Amino acid sequence: MRTTSCHPMSNAIVERLHRQLKASLTAVIVNNDWVNKFSLVMLALRATIKHDMGCCPAELVYGTTLRLPGEFFTSSKGVPTDVTGCVQRLRKHMSDLKITPPRPQQGRVFIPQELHNSTYVFIGRDEVQPPLQPSYDGPFKVIAWTDKTVTMEKAGKTDVISIDRVKLAFIDSDIHSTNTNSSKMVTPTKHESQESVTLTQQKDETPVTTRSGRRVKWPERMILPVHNSFLFASSILPN
Repeated sequence: MRTTSCHPMSNAIVERLHRQLKASLTAVIVNNDWVNKFSLVMLALRATIKHDMGCCPAELVYGTTLRLPGEFFTSSKGVPTDVTGCVQRLRKHMSDLKITPPRPQQGRVFIPQELHNSTYVFIGRDEVQPPLQPSYDGPFKVIAWTDKTVTMEKAGKTDVISIDRVKLAFIDSDIHSTNTNSSKMVTPTKHESQESVTLTQQKDETPVTTRSGRRVKWPERMILPVHNSFLFASSILPN
């Protein structure tokens, strides 16, 4: 079986083993003596039969099962518990263990139906991102699909990525036409400009008064003649 170099499921298996090892050490240690119990916990993890595979990890590696102490299956209450030998302590620890079947795992990965028909996808970033940074790179153009991988064009090269790292990208085909239509400027005609100048003149001729009846007079330096502004605008507008 071949997988990509960055496979999220492989990383999950390693993290699962770490959690299982930590839980096993927590269940057997007393007075923080985890160093003495570490070999016992590792022996138990390697000799435990996995229900989904029907065998233990040691059998997959060595081709045969490990030889376990007899105290693991039969009780040995007559053995004194105050001895200091390593073999005696190991025998006592094996007699205290209990076989517990693992909980069945039925995890399923959701994959959208439109993913295999998409032409562009995003690639997720596995490393921890700083604040205000995107979690995905792309979009990248898809070349070919398989059940577990996707071949895409990335930075001018062809790259194969696991399907668990990609995300569907929706590309709008009308985005270029929309930008072209919105970039066109509407230039007013000469007739419309004259009408606007006439309305501006009528509006400016109306005196502005306050509530007490006093007429407002604006400073001459702040007043721009209407005909001068029209000539300036007509000179910069294209014909």
